[in-house]
Amino acid sequence: MTDRNIELSRRKILGAAGAIGIAGAGAGMGTSALFSDEESFTNNSIEAGTLDLIVDYETSVDQDGVDTGSTTGGSNAFGGPAQIDGNPASGEYVIKDLKPGDSGELLFCPKIVDNPGWLWVGSVEGLTGFENGQTEPEEDVDGSAGGSNNGEGQGELAEAIEVDVSYINSPTPGDERELNNPDGYTLADLFKELESGFLLDGEPYSGDPSGTQAYPSSPNDTTQTGPCLRIQWEVPTGVGNEIQSDSLEFDITFAAFQERNNPVPENPFADVTVGPGESIQTAIDDADPANVDIISVHGGVGGGVSVAEQVVVDDSFTIARAGAARPVIDGDGSSPAISIEADGVTVDGFDVTNPDELLGIKVEVGYDDVTICNNRVHDIGPTGTLGVTGIIVGNGDHDGISIQNNIIENLDQETTSSSRFPTVNGILFDADNNPGSISNIAVNNNVIRDVESDIAPLGIVVQQETDGAEINNNEIRNLVAADSTDSDQTDGVDFGFTFAQGINIASPSTADTAINGNLIENITSAEAILPEAVKIDGDGGGLTFRQNQFLVAVGLNNRNGTDDGGRNPSNDPLVDAKNNWWGSSNGPEEADFNQDADDDGRADVVGKVTTNPFLTSPPQ
Repeated sequence: MTDRNIELSRRKILGAAGAIGIAGAGAGMGTSALFSDEESFTNNSIEAGTLDLIVDYETSVDQDGVDTGSTTGGSNAFGGPAQIDGNPASGEYVIKDLKPGDSGELLFCPKIVDNPGWLWVGSVEGLTGFENGQTEPEEDVDGSAGGSNNGEGQGELAEAIEVDVSYINSPTPGDERELNNPDGYTLADLFKELESGFLLDGEPYSGDPSGTQAYPSSPNDTTQTGPCLRIQWEVPTGVGNEIQSDSLEFDITFAAFQERNNPVPENPFADVTVGPGESIQTAIDDADPANVDIISVHGGVGGGVSVAEQVVVDDSFTIARAGAARPVIDGDGSSPAISIEADGVTVDGFDVTNPDELLGIKVEVGYDDVTICNNRVHDIGPTGTLGVTGIIVGNGDHDGISIQNNIIENLDQETTSSSRFPTVNGILFDADNNPGSISNIAVNNNVIRDVESDIAPLGIVVQQETDGAEINNNEIRNLVAADSTDSDQTDGVDFGFTFAQGINIASPSTADTAINGNLIENITSAEAILPEAVKIDGDGGGLTFRQNQFLVAVGLNNRNGTDDGGRNPSNDPLVDAKNNWWGSSNGPEEADFNQDADDDGRADVVGKVTTNPFLTSPPQ
């Protein structure tokens, strides 16, 4: 592994004015020996090669069908971009009067002249948002701090702008390679990744499609041989007054290093680079928190490489994948596979697996300001006891936990003769008899699928008190509770019932908690209790549900509330679930309790729930 910083990396980047050195090798002169001879090896020279990074770029802004911000100048196959080659040192993209419905793109076409090279993209300064005070309409919907000019708050603009990033090989429509950005991927998500740098794939037009390739060399500053990088953005029309007066600033930086004799390129945007198969834990243990913020991990230039170890992050580090290939962390018999034991940790872009063990990623008790994003967590369990879980946040108080853009799949739990109550959970905020309070929580844009249990699979579970939380735009599907999932049919354990829930809220109190835009479908409970998209086992009074798709027999069950354990459902707080899709243009049906619901494609509601108005077709 290597330890470096951005300043050192910049000194190593060969500039456009690559010096040419000449070294002469003259013939040796004869001596006074009796026998002598002289041979000549003449006209010798050594000339240093060059590595000159040039970036052409184009920008555009579409505001109400009018192009208000295109760049022009230069020429190549992409129609006339501007160019960055040290003079000027940077380009500029300025958009004024941004409104919902506006869109645009940035197109970057890097060329590395004379030699192939590893090409990195990142953000040195990152993205900074500004609230800039609040207009009266914004105040009505946005309770964040205002201020004036560069005000106290960072605004909502970066979270509101949705982006799609792709490689494009030519101006021909469709000649592109998607980077598999998840739905709802935002400008804030993109720059979270760019903070730690990203190795671009230089696959030429007819190159090897496997793994990450170095960028091919260009013979001059006008010939494009590698792909361009396109960032398309849009402010959806559903965004409202909360972005009024907000603004943001960001930078995008490219850096190139030679490919030859450099099989594992160092990340110029990181402090430490870990090579394929090297120990991530050793890099963490050796890092000095005073000098190290970002640890970049290669997943193998040609594909993911497994690291069989438990990873404990016990200082405020960002550990992130270096490129598209996710490094594979196998818990190797320890649980959790990744343990977060400090404030301010980010875990970004890993493939986490822990077969026959209990946990994938865990935020230990009491830690704050943690981000878990862009990971694939899979093949956890079975263990036969306790709750197998993909991502877990430990009990007690937590503030500022962000779990976004992860894929959690293939979790399994089976009963045994010694089982207590072995559930399986995609994402769990775990009270464990010490509820505590969670605030400023974001569980957004995750996919939870293919979760199986003999007794109870659950997608997202919240047990702590909530005070400011959002569970938005997640896809939860293919949860199966059935005896038939058990590979061992001889253990003799049968609880006599099963249950399956997409979202479970067991919080003793809720405040300012939004559950919006989630898709919950294909949930199976084979015995006694029908499957439920949402089950509220605690207080639902501070919850709001909007634009969700509840495609499950029981869409929302608000019985067994917090006041008396469900003995008198009339005591349950009223749940606000207006403007959701219940699988029918006629809205949901009402049922007295779970077993009375009809599994007929039209979701039921149980208990005190306000559903009018409801959506008459699925949200777009």
